[in-house]
Amino acid sequence: MKRKNKKGSVLVEAIISLSILLLAGVLSTNLLKYMQNSFLMREERESANRFAYSIENEIKYNLKIEDILNELDNRDCLKYEFSEENFRKLLTMPLFSLTKGEGVEIKIKNSNEDNTILLINITIKDNKGDTISEREFTKTNWI
Repeated sequence: MKRKNKKGSVLVEAIISLSILLLAGVLSTNLLKYMQNSFLMREERESANRFAYSIENEIKYNLKIEDILNELDNRDCLKYEFSEENFRKLLTMPLFSLTKGEGVEIKIKNSNEDNTILLINITIKDNKGDTISEREFTKTNWI
């Protein structure tokens, strides 16, 4: 027996097939956008972690406690711009010569009475003000 398809049923089948293909396309596009955003966020977080680690090492091994306290000079914290340019500058120049701005905050959270041990916090924020990276470490006179 031969089945006779009516023209209306062929049209309905075509519409349903196209809607399934369209749905698959929309889902794959959304997945691609999500993966791209995730990759960019991960890349930015990695860059912020590297920058914070570099600042930590610069403070720990290349600066004296007196230099840090003099630079703060009655300020709550030091603020620098979070940028690739500042990251490159840090490789060849001292920390205090970085471009001032928002994004990187260096605070002394705690210190002992004679200022020989400092507890320092580095916070890096993105353009929206969300914290991307945060490091806390101890700076002593003998390091």
